[in-house]
Amino acid sequence: YEETHANIHDSTIKEIIDTWYQNNLLSYTSYLEDTVWCNDRSLAKDESIAEETGVGNGIGKTDTLYDAINRLYYHRTPTLVCSNNNDRFTVSTDNGNGALTYPIALITADEVAYAGSIVITHNHDYYLYANSPYWTMTPNLFSTSSDVNGKSLVWAVFTDGRMNNNDVMTRTNGVRPAISLKAGTTAISGDGTTTNPYVIE
Repeated sequence: YEETHANIHDSTIKEIIDTWYQNNLLSYTSYLEDTVWCNDRSLAKDESIAEETGVGNGIGKTDTLYDAINRLYYHRTPTLVCSNNNDRFTVSTDNGNGALTYPIALITADEVAYAGSIVITHNHDYYLYANSPYWTMTPNLFSTSSDVNGKSLVWAVFTDGRMNNNDVMTRTNGVRPAISLKAGTTAISGDGTTTNPYVIE
């Protein structure tokens, strides 16, 4: 499991986000917190999964469900706790794995759930609703059932506001990077909306 989930290669999305950061936010790095971005690859718990589905062990081409399906679908209990240190993506190794180049990543499915999105339920009434689909960084499933080479499904937010899984190889969704401002950062104007964003001191 540890070898399969080692952080060796950057994803395409990480490469794109890093380039965007270099071009747009590099001079603001001192304002940003080295937040933990949790790419939770802990395995799903057996008791919450239908017997015919199974859970898998996360190794090789074994069909595998990851634990966000328990929290977000079966129990509706999102969390900000990241159980595996290897999944705690940070720039520094002080509080995570040190695998990030810059303090930026995609939002997690749990954070979107806290904001108001509900799995497989249409909802437009929450602040992360965008009226267009976008990826989270939370894995849902690796499956070989319909593809001999396997396919990876990740939690995404749909145009109608619900969350569900999407195949990363066949779906075209938006990429919405997230950052965290350091505590004590002062906004000198703006109200945080898209038409009047905060301006920081």
